[in-house]
Amino acid sequence: MEKYTGNYINIGLISDRKNFREKVVRLISSLDKFWCKKIDYPTDEKYTHWMEEQIEHRNIDVAIDRCIKSNMAWIIGDFFLGKYEIKNVLFQVELLPDNKICFLIEMPEQQNQFFEDIDNAEKVIIQFLKEISEFKFLYGFCDNEAEPEDKHGYAIFVDYELSSKISFQSWKIDGLTNRE
Repeated sequence: MEKYTGNYINIGLISDRKNFREKVVRLISSLDKFWCKKIDYPTDEKYTHWMEEQIEHRNIDVAIDRCIKSNMAWIIGDFFLGKYEIKNVLFQVELLPDNKICFLIEMPEQQNQFFEDIDNAEKVIIQFLKEISEFKFLYGFCDNEAEPEDKHGYAIFVDYELSSKISFQSWKIDGLTNRE
């Protein structure tokens, strides 16, 4: 079980459970230069024993099935966001109340130079969130260490049901910088 230390900038995409798997598989398949390294998942209900499995890009649907089945499983991979390579990304699925489900993309901040210019990183992430509107998620968000049911809101929030309306909090996605 490998998770890197430091902060993560998270992108979350919330959907109804109906067609969730297909949306996520299509989304991952559309990512530019996506490399899937492996999947880590628990083998017992108490999460004490874990299995690490190498997977190939063409088996991403199998990996997503494993993530949906196992609440703690995650896929580790790299992809390009705009022209920037994002390394050691954790992709996971989180079940939510009200028949909703979240696809969470956790990007290690300190390991990726992309986040050194937070203004540029936000522009690229906003563009990404706009481009993926075609996948028909209910809403999306991005923030530092963001979780699907964050009560404080998100640095960036997209309501896809309201024609991709984007709203912002007073802070940027690093959680430290004030938005001007």
